[in-house]
Amino acid sequence: MRSGKVVPADFANSPQGIEAVRNNIFKAGLIGSLVANDHKSTVIVAPLLEIDPDTGQTLDYGQFSQRLEDLVRAKYEKPGIRIHIVGFAKLVGDLIHGSKAIGLFFLLTILLTTVLVFIYSRCWRSTLATIGCCMLAVIWHLGVMRLLGFGLDPYSILVPFLTFAIGVSHAVQNINTFGIASSEGSDKIDAARATFLLLFVPGSVALLCDVVGFSTLLIIDIGVIRELAISASVGVAVIIFTKMFLLPILMSYAGMSKAGLRMAQKRRQGKHRFAAAIASLADRRNALIALGLALGLAGWGFATSRQLQIGDLDPGAPELRTSSVYNQDTAFFGEHYSTSSDVFVVIVKTPPRSAARMASRRQ
Repeated sequence: MRSGKVVPADFANSPQGIEAVRNNIFKAGLIGSLVANDHKSTVIVAPLLEIDPDTGQTLDYGQFSQRLEDLVRAKYEKPGIRIHIVGFAKLVGDLIHGSKAIGLFFLLTILLTTVLVFIYSRCWRSTLATIGCCMLAVIWHLGVMRLLGFGLDPYSILVPFLTFAIGVSHAVQNINTFGIASSEGSDKIDAARATFLLLFVPGSVALLCDVVGFSTLLIIDIGVIRELAISASVGVAVIIFTKMFLLPILMSYAGMSKAGLRMAQKRRQGKHRFAAAIASLADRRNALIALGLALGLAGWGFATSRQLQIGDLDPGAPELRTSSVYNQDTAFFGEHYSTSSDVFVVIVKTPPRSAARMASRRQ
C-alpha cells in the first residue's frame, strides 16, 4: 500500500499538475464518491455535531440551512458554477422553513371543524365550548412537551392536528348526550351531570387505549419515532382532562340553544335524514346491497394493491415536492455519482489498542 495526497503540496495549475491530480483520483478510488463520474464536479463533506461544544446548545437546523443558502449558495454560485447542498441537516432545515405554512392550515382546520360541528349541533354555545376545549388541549399538549424537554420537529409537527381531531371526535358525543338529556327536560346542571356519568368511563377507557396504542411505538429504536410516540401519547392524555372534566362544566354554564335542542330531539327520535339513511342499511334488502358493494370495493382494492409500489418513487425526500431545490440537488447526485447522497458515519468507542489487536490477528 502507498499513501499520499491526492492534491500534492506543490500543485501547480498546469496541464501536468491537473493530470497528476486526475491520476491520483483514479488511484484513490474517488470516482463516483467524491468526484463525479463525468469529472465535472466534486463533493465537499462537512460532518456536523448535534451539540455545539462552545455553547452547549443543540444545532438550529433552520438557521443552519438558511446560512448555507446565504453564505454558500448565494455567495459562490454564478454562471458556470452550480452548488448543490444535500444531507439530513439541509433536509430538516427545508422542512422547518416549509412548516411555517402549517400554521395557516391549522387555522383553516379549526375554521372548517367549527362549521361542521355547528352543522351537526346547530348550537353556537356547544360549538364554541367544544372548539375551545380542543384548542386548550392542543395548548396543554405543547406546554407539557416543552416541560418534558421536547420540541416540535418536522416529523411531529402534525401531532397537534391529531390531538385536535381526537378531541373533537370525542367531544361530539358530549354534545349529543347533553342535547338529549336537555330535550328530556333536564336543566343545564343535571344534563351536564348525566353527560359526565354516562361518558366518563367509556370515553376515558377509549382515550387510554389510544395512549397505550401510541406508546407501543416506543419499542422502535428510532429517536424520531419515539418522540412521535411520546408526543401523541401526551396529546391524547390531556384530552381526558379537557373533554371528560372541563367540557361538561362549560356546558353546564353555556347550556344549549333551542335550535340545538330541536336537532338533538330529531336525532333521538330518528328523524334526522342522514341518520335515518344510515339506519336503513340495517334492513335485509339494503344490507345485502351494502354488503355486495363492500365486497366489490374489497376486490377492486385487492387488485389495485398488487400494483402498489413501496418505497421512495422519486429522488430526494418524499416530504418535499419533486420540484423542490433539495430534491433537485439530490437528483443531481443520483445522476452524476455512483454513491447515495445519504452517507452515514458510525463512530464506535473501543477498549485501548483494540484496533491494533485486530490488525495483528488478521496478519
